[in-house]
Amino acid sequence: MKWLSIVKKTVLHTLLSLSLALLFFLPDLLFKLAHHEYLIWNIKLYKEFAAFFVLNFILLSIANFKIKYFFYALFMLFAFSELLHYSFFHSLIMPYEVPMLFSQSEEMLDTLQGVWGYMILPVVIFAVMLLLLYFILKRSQTVILKGRYIPVILTLLVLSAGSIVASKRESPYVFLPKVESSAIKNMYNVLSWTTAKELPKLMGKKRELPHYKPYTVHDIAIEKPHTIIVVMGESLGARYMSLYGFDKPTTPKLEQDRDLLLHTWGYSAGVNTDVSVPTFFMLKREPRNNMVFLKGETNLFALAKQAGYKTHYITMQKLTILGGFLGSNVDVVLSKKDFNAQHKFYDEALVEYLKGVDFSKKNFIVLHQRNSHSPYDKQTPRAFYKFPFEGKPYKTYMQNSYYNSLLYTDTLYDKIIQIAKKQDDSTIVFFTSDHSEMLGNKDEEGRFGHSFLGFADAKVPLMIYLNKKALPLKSSFDLKDIFSHYQFGKLIAKSLGKEIINPNENGQYFINGVDISGTQGYLTYTKRGAL
Repeated sequence: MKWLSIVKKTVLHTLLSLSLALLFFLPDLLFKLAHHEYLIWNIKLYKEFAAFFVLNFILLSIANFKIKYFFYALFMLFAFSELLHYSFFHSLIMPYEVPMLFSQSEEMLDTLQGVWGYMILPVVIFAVMLLLLYFILKRSQTVILKGRYIPVILTLLVLSAGSIVASKRESPYVFLPKVESSAIKNMYNVLSWTTAKELPKLMGKKRELPHYKPYTVHDIAIEKPHTIIVVMGESLGARYMSLYGFDKPTTPKLEQDRDLLLHTWGYSAGVNTDVSVPTFFMLKREPRNNMVFLKGETNLFALAKQAGYKTHYITMQKLTILGGFLGSNVDVVLSKKDFNAQHKFYDEALVEYLKGVDFSKKNFIVLHQRNSHSPYDKQTPRAFYKFPFEGKPYKTYMQNSYYNSLLYTDTLYDKIIQIAKKQDDSTIVFFTSDHSEMLGNKDEEGRFGHSFLGFADAKVPLMIYLNKKALPLKSSFDLKDIFSHYQFGKLIAKSLGKEIINPNENGQYFINGVDISGTQGYLTYTKRGAL
């Protein structure tokens, strides 16, 4: 009977769709065997599997074999592109990199010279997947449901939906690659943002990107400290810290440690976390010089690995911010979700982790905070509610809850200093923040928060603590002429025995806007203004 045939085909179609959904994950699973840090298993992957099942159900229904195979090959090409990129750069493809295929293709090809042999695995995976798909799809042509036009239209809608959504967004945040997602999903997101936002720019006035001379890294003769700790604050504004003269006691413990700290203030690399943190750790000076990201030669984690340190990235935020830049350069990675699973929701978890580090080994440790991000009271334990804010007018609520968050940060920093002080070997701690925060004051034009391209939300602390064993190194870390994230990052590289030579330097430094590629504007400065 006809209806029995339809039921049978529907069942077979469903089972085959499930099997092919699993096949969509196969490249990632195979690749993870060679690069264990490449993929972090997460519940999101189960959601992606469900989406892949629906997608395969649609793709299988395409009657024309050539069209069907073309779409499957396209999705496998998405995966192949991610795996090929990761094989060399040990990072996931970022949205700004796709336009570089057009604008800086020659330089990119030069970058890849001599390393094709290291990319055999993704090539083999891609070839095997294409053959496997061809065999499965050919054999299943007579036992599945078929449609002439509707499945093709639905597939095209799926491919274009991401770009449509991206065209309505101002920030690329949700379209950035994630280590908790499959290669196909990551590449789909990246291409969605690129086709909606980046390619139109290439078609217009911004087609020509500035040419920059390449950075070089040189080893220098310096006694490297046994332990290096980098504390990246969140929304920590120097102007609101009493250490820097603010009229409310927001950092009393740091003031007590004043004589132990080298401290000044400067401007952050960007006005939001997604831009500033990668720019800082990759030591990128010029906002539109994306080859620094692509090459990764000045990646502080990579430099630390080269210098023989065990590397740690411990963050109370999502891995999305920096995850695509870590690759195999980081030995230990813990993020917000790991601590939340342990019911640790405050930045105290960073200090607890630090206490458990084996300091007999050489360590390069990055502690990335969440505290002082709005809503400020949600990131601050009640024990630090010293400035009354509950039930107050908006401005008072915002300001006082922010001051309380600084009190908490002050205590955390003091604990980190005390841990460093107790070490038997030389230990240096670098403190800064991703950006500052505006609290509605007149010189901030009444604005709150950050992400506004201005100097007000870019004024961050730059502090260095050296324990007793590290004091002989003090003269190497003079902060007198340091007033930018870029310069401060170069000091961290210097502590690793590395000197960054940037032939593009001319005394100017930059605060990037909300786009990591510099296309949303940036500020140029040559010195500090008023705090």
